[in-house]
Amino acid sequence: MKLRKFRGVVAAGAALLMFAACADGGGDPGGDGGGGNGTDGGGDQQIVEGIINRNENPGDPVAGGTLTFAPYTEPRLLDPAMTQATGSTGGTEMLAVYDTLLRYDWETRELVPQLAEGFEVNDESTEFTLQLREGVTFSDGEVLDAAAVKASMDRYAASERAPDGRLWNANVASVEATDERTVVITLNEPYPTFGNLLA
Repeated sequence: MKLRKFRGVVAAGAALLMFAACADGGGDPGGDGGGGNGTDGGGDQQIVEGIINRNENPGDPVAGGTLTFAPYTEPRLLDPAMTQATGSTGGTEMLAVYDTLLRYDWETRELVPQLAEGFEVNDESTEFTLQLREGVTFSDGEVLDAAAVKASMDRYAASERAPDGRLWNANVASVEATDERTVVITLNEPYPTFGNLLA
């Protein structure tokens, strides 16, 4: 197994372990998580993957408010091109500020679009085509278009401190904005799990 693929497997495994470790240990995924800390003496504990305690009827969103939480550790920098963004090193906070093109769906166990509206992979796993959602803007009102995504990827590739910069640069031959909402990433060789880097 090549080092590139091994690192991808290790990163994916670490992410799965991190999410499983953060999951509620209580028997009721929608409940308050009581009994999940292993100190209540009860024998029934359940590991739940994915988002827990989800409010199924959150009501209408409102501006403002305060969110208080206790992170494992804060991000060193709020710059994805310079910070290892995992759940234990500030990735959760950074995901609330930024977003990802794809995300992992725990129910289907597949990558699905997030900021992207859709994506396709050619049969050889050497070309990933992303279709961006229409109407997405940055906080300053600028449109998130294919040129902005390409510029972000180019900046990441040029950063000497990008956490997976070497992995990216060793595999990505080119990133092209073929129209306002389409980004085509061409790889040097087949890389079926490349989509994980976009999630």
